[in-house]
Amino acid sequence: MNADGANNNNDIAEEGNGGIDIGILNGGADQEEQPSNNNNIDDSTNANEQQQEEDENSYVEPSSLYDVYSSLNYANYTGSCCASDKADGTTLTPALPTTLGLRVNGVGDLPLPLTDYQANTLKSNKNTTKIDNGSHHKTYTVDSNRIRIKNPTWTASLEKLVKTVAHKLGVNPSKLSAELHSLLYMEKGSRVDRCKNTDEGANVLGTLFVQLPSVFTGGKVSIFNNNGGEDNFESEEEEEEEDAAGVFQLGAAGDASFSCHFFCHYKDCEYEVAKIKSGSRVLLRYTLRYGGEKTPTSSLLHTSMSSLKWSLDMLPPADRMLLIPMAKEYTALSLLHQGINALSSHQRSRLEGIKAAAGEGWKVLIVTAELNHSCKTNYYGETIDNNSDLTVLQFFDEAGNDVTAEEKWLKDVVDFDPVDEGMMFADPEDGYVENWGSCTEHTSSGPNYYGRRTTKKKYRASFVLGMCCCHVLLFVSSSFSLTSLTQRYHPIHDVAYDTTYSESELKCLSGSEGVAEVVGKVVSTKDYALLDRMLKVVEKKEKCKFDMRSCEKLLQMLVRSRSQNALSSVRVAFVNKILSGLSSTQEPDEELYNMILSAVDKFGHDNITGGISAVLDDEDRLKSQTLAIYLSRAHFSLTLNKQLQTGSGYLDKTTGNLTSSGASKLGDGSDEINSAIFMMIKEHGWEEMTSVVEATLSFMHRKISANSANKTISVLLHRAELIWKLYKDHSSCGFIQSSIIDIANDFTLGLVRGSTASIIFKGEQQKIFVKTICCIMEHGSSDSLNRFGKWAIRTDDTLSALLTAITTHSTELEYDAQVLLRDILNKSLVQCSTSYSGWNNPLRDDRTRDPSLHIQRLLKDHPNLPRMVDGDGRITLHYAASSSSSLDSAERARPETIEHILKAYPEGASARDQVTGLYPFMLAAGNDTENSVSTTYSLLLVNPSLVVGSIIQEDEHTNSRKRKRSESMG
Repeated sequence: MNADGANNNNDIAEEGNGGIDIGILNGGADQEEQPSNNNNIDDSTNANEQQQEEDENSYVEPSSLYDVYSSLNYANYTGSCCASDKADGTTLTPALPTTLGLRVNGVGDLPLPLTDYQANTLKSNKNTTKIDNGSHHKTYTVDSNRIRIKNPTWTASLEKLVKTVAHKLGVNPSKLSAELHSLLYMEKGSRVDRCKNTDEGANVLGTLFVQLPSVFTGGKVSIFNNNGGEDNFESEEEEEEEDAAGVFQLGAAGDASFSCHFFCHYKDCEYEVAKIKSGSRVLLRYTLRYGGEKTPTSSLLHTSMSSLKWSLDMLPPADRMLLIPMAKEYTALSLLHQGINALSSHQRSRLEGIKAAAGEGWKVLIVTAELNHSCKTNYYGETIDNNSDLTVLQFFDEAGNDVTAEEKWLKDVVDFDPVDEGMMFADPEDGYVENWGSCTEHTSSGPNYYGRRTTKKKYRASFVLGMCCCHVLLFVSSSFSLTSLTQRYHPIHDVAYDTTYSESELKCLSGSEGVAEVVGKVVSTKDYALLDRMLKVVEKKEKCKFDMRSCEKLLQMLVRSRSQNALSSVRVAFVNKILSGLSSTQEPDEELYNMILSAVDKFGHDNITGGISAVLDDEDRLKSQTLAIYLSRAHFSLTLNKQLQTGSGYLDKTTGNLTSSGASKLGDGSDEINSAIFMMIKEHGWEEMTSVVEATLSFMHRKISANSANKTISVLLHRAELIWKLYKDHSSCGFIQSSIIDIANDFTLGLVRGSTASIIFKGEQQKIFVKTICCIMEHGSSDSLNRFGKWAIRTDDTLSALLTAITTHSTELEYDAQVLLRDILNKSLVQCSTSYSGWNNPLRDDRTRDPSLHIQRLLKDHPNLPRMVDGDGRITLHYAASSSSSLDSAERARPETIEHILKAYPEGASARDQVTGLYPFMLAAGNDTENSVSTTYSLLLVNPSLVVGSIIQEDEHTNSRKRKRSESMG
């Protein structure tokens, strides 16, 4: 017997009906040291398989919490067919006076308990009738019209008792009343055989017996419920005892002499009173009458309760927790003073119904909890932020005693999760605010500048929270607050939990730490029965899921097992459930993936493909994945393919998920990503890795603007390094060519985030930096070129560091430094201005900074750049003059820039642009901007003859067109 009170050899049903076959569990403790002998699996294995088949044929679908709530909501009556308790005020039953002032005609006052003399007087009284027939033996009765109770508080006390009886029987207390029928006296040897009362009247619901203070032994009362059917008497006393719906001692040989007791039952129930062994008892018999249109019976109660009872009995262990809204506030003071008596009649009846349906072993607690829910709305009234935080504060027992210290373990167990479409605890914005009661306070502020509004509401309400993992019912008083729409609620909950639930299940319900502790126990003891019970909890509750190490330990235990049943279908089912039980917040690491590969090797891929798919396809896990995690999945998939010597389909899923991923962050350690990719290429080969690399580069480009961390210069440098290394060995690959163009445009997004020349790294990274600049000049868009130019002239130190880096690595990287500098000047620098940059040069007389400081700096060290003709037949002056007419002032060459370029190469003013066929002065005159006239004039002054030459050429061109037209007409 283990610590949970469950033997490892329990007969648990096969996997098909949620358990394990005993034959498989009892194949002996796992022998890790000894090899298995498959020849021993003969008749016992066949017997196991036959038993499994029988279990599968008898499989019954378990119920759910939704079934419980539905049954409770649709039940007309929720209670028991009988009930009993002492009525001295020490329990939830109200106290009855022990001094009644009981008077019987012909006898006089009868003090209680009766003396022998008073008892003899009562029996010999002419108003007393002795009953000694087929059912009653040595029993004496006095009609109600011969009885008088003089205590003035008796009637009010009895009315309170009747309300408790109504709750117990599951009927409306306001419609139930008690009418005195008779006094009953029983002495030594008296007994009542199994029978029914025959009180007259159509509205009779049942019978209430109030036992007055008496001294006796024996005489236990048994109630039998035939559910409205025919009499079904058992011949054996043990069978009758087992068939009883309730057995009550009524304080025999105990406190019966000091207080009143009662028992009650429906009219269609039978009751039996065992023989009085000594002493005597006095009872008042009351007829219970019901004022409704239809009088309930135990048969109707059974019909109403059968669904609830079934749903509670068939709940899987992990679901044994109930949480029921009561839509009414109960103050802490009322709960402290009254316990569950503070509940409304309807909710008290529901509570009694749960206790009756669940059977023995249930207790009631009152729990105070607080839920803080934060919600923010935007200009359009849409929710932009939504968070919840729930804390269980206090526990009270049925009588209202604070038992928080004793029940503190429940704080981690009470489950407020929604049930099927949020029918219990949906968020307020989903339309279930009524579950938390009505609004008691309402404040509102905003909207602010951005249209955001803050509304605060305070709600007070009550809920029934039932956790059926120790058969405990908890009425929970909760506070719910919502900020921005901020609401505060104080609901009460009724909780039920099963006292037969073991310590291990409770630990699992407390969260991942508890699960890890139980996993350690399973692994150390090889307790597969405990593993099966734990998996039932893990399957149902997200907070009870495995962490990576727990998952790995359990798989390792199963993989290393060498028992004859190590490869059984149940062990395979365990593997799938363990993998499916991995928390959505946990992503397998290398150790866990290796253990999964070992499981594939032992159990076969086809057998555990469900568990592997559960790990890789979990949508919640996919939402927050980074690039490194996808690469880890790809590596696992490729390794598995190699192990299987065929495709498994997981690689296509991984690359597909990476292509369509909603993740916004590439992840930390971009250099580690590069290392991982090249390691995978080395291990699996380029052909196998092509789809992974293509998806990776595409992901990097698509996510450049999704998160600021994706466009840091460090991340982009590592990405560029990856591309250049791939290009070196696979230059003909189409997607790598496309990635070069992508990095040319993406890289400058990182540059503009930098502030100084410090981002021009040293060593190998500086080489990558310069190589990427070459790529920008060749493939960059106009926006990318403009961003690069603005970064390059941000400070004089930045430009100096850039020029130094370019001239330093030209020989090693095999590029012409002068050509690269020319392209940078033409495409990025002439369009920019240093007027608002961080250069240290002094201001001019007009308090402005020279906008051409960068041009002067560059031409000082490289004066021949304006003379160089690029591949399009253009020189620097063409680029400068063309950009000087730009309508976008941010991309316009300033007159000072053109002045310095023209000074460095005056002949350029007479050079025709081979792309447009225009001279520089014509390019400058292209738009009517502020400086276009002065710039055009300064360019034209260098060679005024260009105007005459242009006119002559235009006349010759016009005459040529006329001659051609004349010839065609002739």
